[in-house]
Amino acid sequence: MTDQNRRQFLSTAGAAVVAIPAASLIGSRLAFASDLPMVDTASAQAVALQYVEMSAKADQMCENCALYQAKEGTEAGMCPLFAGAQVGGKAWCSAWAPKG
Repeated sequence: MTDQNRRQFLSTAGAAVVAIPAASLIGSRLAFASDLPMVDTASAQAVALQYVEMSAKADQMCENCALYQAKEGTEAGMCPLFAGAQVGGKAWCSAWAPKG
């Protein structure tokens, strides 16, 4: 191994040693969805997706959407379309897709 390769390896390994614990802290913080606010229905994203807090369609709600991420029986959960906020299980938006 040449000095150049050794320096590059040590530099990369040092960065990994710092990045792995930092990533685990970030990941653990995101796991607490209940800490996040509910979607603001007046936000640009909610308006663009026609988000409503109570679905008018009995068979189309966030809780039976393929994008909805929540434990069974919870009233709210995460949706990748509304980062940093929770969506209600009984809510609806135009991106609704049936669970496969």
